[in-house]
Amino acid sequence: MRLSHPAFQLFSATLYEVVEQNIMPSFLARIKKQEQFRKVEIGSNYVPVALRWTTHPEFGFPRQPFKVFRRLASYPSESIVRILQDAKEAVSVTRTFPFGEEMYVMAVSCTVVAGQSLLLTPIGRDNIPMKAKAYRMETSGSIIFKAPFMKGILCEGLGWVNNIAAVPMQGVMQSSEWQHIQTVGFPFKDKEVLGQGYESDPQGFVGSEVTGEEAGLMRLQMGEWLFLPPNSVNTADSLVPDVMWRHPRADKYLDMLRGDQLEMINRCLRISDDFSFDRSRRQPAYLHKMTIPGVDQVGSGNTPKDANVVIPVVQHTVLSVSNESPAALGLGFGTYDFIPVRNSQAPAQQYSYMAYNAKMVAAQNFMGFDYMVTAQYTIRPFGEFKLPFLDDLSQQIEFCALNDERSRPVTPAELQAFGLQMNRPEHVDAPYTESVKLRWAQSNVPHGYGIVSSYKPMQSQVLNDPYGFGGASYQNFFTPIPKIDGVQQDTEDIGKFIYIGTDEPVPFYGSEAHKYFIAGWDVFGRWTPWTKCGYTATAPAPQQPGIMSIHLNVSNPNGIYDLSPTAPFVDSTLEIEFGWDWIDRTPSEIQIAGRFFDAAQVNAPTSIPAGFATDPDAATLPHIRIRFSSTNPNDVPTTTLGTICIVQPNAPATSDPP
Repeated sequence: MRLSHPAFQLFSATLYEVVEQNIMPSFLARIKKQEQFRKVEIGSNYVPVALRWTTHPEFGFPRQPFKVFRRLASYPSESIVRILQDAKEAVSVTRTFPFGEEMYVMAVSCTVVAGQSLLLTPIGRDNIPMKAKAYRMETSGSIIFKAPFMKGILCEGLGWVNNIAAVPMQGVMQSSEWQHIQTVGFPFKDKEVLGQGYESDPQGFVGSEVTGEEAGLMRLQMGEWLFLPPNSVNTADSLVPDVMWRHPRADKYLDMLRGDQLEMINRCLRISDDFSFDRSRRQPAYLHKMTIPGVDQVGSGNTPKDANVVIPVVQHTVLSVSNESPAALGLGFGTYDFIPVRNSQAPAQQYSYMAYNAKMVAAQNFMGFDYMVTAQYTIRPFGEFKLPFLDDLSQQIEFCALNDERSRPVTPAELQAFGLQMNRPEHVDAPYTESVKLRWAQSNVPHGYGIVSSYKPMQSQVLNDPYGFGGASYQNFFTPIPKIDGVQQDTEDIGKFIYIGTDEPVPFYGSEAHKYFIAGWDVFGRWTPWTKCGYTATAPAPQQPGIMSIHLNVSNPNGIYDLSPTAPFVDSTLEIEFGWDWIDRTPSEIQIAGRFFDAAQVNAPTSIPAGFATDPDAATLPHIRIRFSSTNPNDVPTTTLGTICIVQPNAPATSDPP
């Protein structure tokens, strides 16, 4: 008997874009050259179906690969439960229609008058709304939802619900029509994992099985050859060129997994005891510890102290395969199936909520295919006490997940850009940078994002983290939901996703118009159009010298006794002590202006003098120009008037107490 739980999920997406963008011919040409694909039936009229699955970390890893099944999505009339039939149940504001059991497929027909709408949201187990499946009806018609664990439908708005028919999940799950089509798992060598082990071989398409390593490479190659490039950035802005964005090379990515994540998974499987009633010895509790270089201040010259990192391996892996398509393919949590286009979808009028795909659909009497993934897990109670009778409760149970047809990614909305703080240069005379926050509305459909920036016309670059082996391939960006504490965080971030560019450029002077673009990008590789946002980057104000003191020293102190209305002047020396902070900028020239004013005035004039006056009655000379030709603060600069001397700093030595 198969068991299911919402903590084990399978998602599917029919990649019509691969057909529309004419990627299939090159894909077919490539697989014909590969021996391991020779027996796989893929025709020119086929379309790929991307399958990705994930589990809650408490499941741990199975000790053998997953099995992928497929069946024709045909539901006999006797299997259909009619919850409402030819009724006209009014909805005003909100109304819920509960079911007596969990459903897998649900059809709803509604009447909606012009100017009104109904938002339909399936309700899952524990009465949790399945917001990713929500659909707004603005005209009368029918809608079909396909997802496991549906226990009701929430209707919000104004309209009438006429019919609700559904197919029970248990009947589909226990059907005898399932066909085993693939075996998918970790790309280990056979017998590579010691301890309680991992049965890696064989894997792949049924009838064309290969080793686990070869199957992992095959899946990654399919992902590389079926890769959908992002939409044109140039379409969103004619002054911004498109970016180069490729799938990581299959062999390079698999090598990266072998040298990092697979090694951690191997240790977890080898050391963990699935049958232990002590949870700390089971897979979910396994922690991988490693040492990495610590954080240091750029330019400080200090050697950073090493930092200790603790990685919960199961959680880390589940996060990777849930977000990254290459990770899911390489680690055995995803694959592709190939089906004829004519079998890929329900009639267009039944799948009106997938209008994007309707043009690819021929009228048929069935709804494509259902998919199921199964795996054996050891289920055992655990606790602090060693109770012998618990041994009888430990057993391997086959869990399964039915496919949830995932909606397309949602185009980002309400995109904004904000400057957070200016960053000092990493070294003297280097440019300043600043931290810029991008913020946009959260999507109910889980997916990641691609981010592109343009700082000058006809220039663009990707802001997603690149993979370490080059090739213009980038990681998907998944933003956490901001946690607001009401004090340290911006409360406007509530209900938004954020990205913070910590090292964005600013001009040396003036301002520049920068542009940011964000597109939704899901785990199946599908993209949304780009959303654009402008931002003005402004240079910091020029650094100013500081006047520390001004002294007027009379050359002959006794001369003041000879002052009279006919001899009102006495020779004096003006001493100006000024300073400059050399940490960020080297000065090129400092100018000094000055003028005399009548001592009878209460306040000095506020206007900037046109030059530098040495005599109240004489013509004003040009500004004093002090020029620096060296980056060494101890070198004496030149001056157009007077003399310069360096005042020795009086800062305490580093060994002196503060």
